[in-house]
Amino acid sequence: MLKKSIVAVSMLAALAVPAPGIAAAAPTGSSDVVSSGSSDALVTGSSELGSSNAGSSTGSLGSTGFGAPRTLNDCRKVGLVGASLSAGSWRGGGGSMQRLKDNLRKTGKPFLFSAASGRSVTQPGNYTVGYRGNAIQVIRWMRGQGVNCYIVQIGTNDAAATKGDATQLRSRIDQVMNAVGSRSRVDWITPRTIVQSSSPRYMNHAFLDKYMAVMRRELIIADVQYANLDINHWDRAFTFYPGFWARDGVHLRLGRTVFADYVVRSLYIAGTR
Repeated sequence: MLKKSIVAVSMLAALAVPAPGIAAAAPTGSSDVVSSGSSDALVTGSSELGSSNAGSSTGSLGSTGFGAPRTLNDCRKVGLVGASLSAGSWRGGGGSMQRLKDNLRKTGKPFLFSAASGRSVTQPGNYTVGYRGNAIQVIRWMRGQGVNCYIVQIGTNDAAATKGDATQLRSRIDQVMNAVGSRSRVDWITPRTIVQSSSPRYMNHAFLDKYMAVMRRELIIADVQYANLDINHWDRAFTFYPGFWARDGVHLRLGRTVFADYVVRSLYIAGTR
């Protein structure tokens, strides 16, 4: 079987260094329905952030999923299924929700957004923004709403919960891909932390990056099987500077802006990167 080429794409040259005090909207609690207002969907408009992806046609070489959209222009509706990096505010921290939504609006594509602190493939998490549920439940709901292109920012909590068990993580990846279906596209954001076994005790050692590395490897393996899966290597795409990470080594501080801009700017450039 042919393997897709892996291209590390650094988007940081196009991104401004974020200023302190990134705004994050308050969480909506356990809402079961995404708002139908303009904050969650946009039917028309020019694509500022998505235009660089138009016309990409290299496709993918996996064994399933050849009927899926290839570029952002082919997407009928985008759905972001995220964990804490994509969420709003919670006690002691926050994610990139507001900037992600703002950037998604600029693509001109309708979108649905659901993120929660602690969400995994099997667990719904807390402080939910949008539809409440685990990743599979959210994907199934979004699929029923016409989503055919997914941004999946899931895996950090799965890697931590399984302590990097490759068999369990591959099973969870397959569950997500089965829920999405072969005619929809998935842009999966790789997990990364800066927590090492030797890290200070104030960092969250349940989220060792060696666990995240197993999830990243399993995603690369899955990428060969699923033609509609693109691996977006966030773990390769950023640099470090003071204040980028939160104190726990898992979440982002100033890096929230970089994350939100990178995720949307790099959407659906055909092929793994």
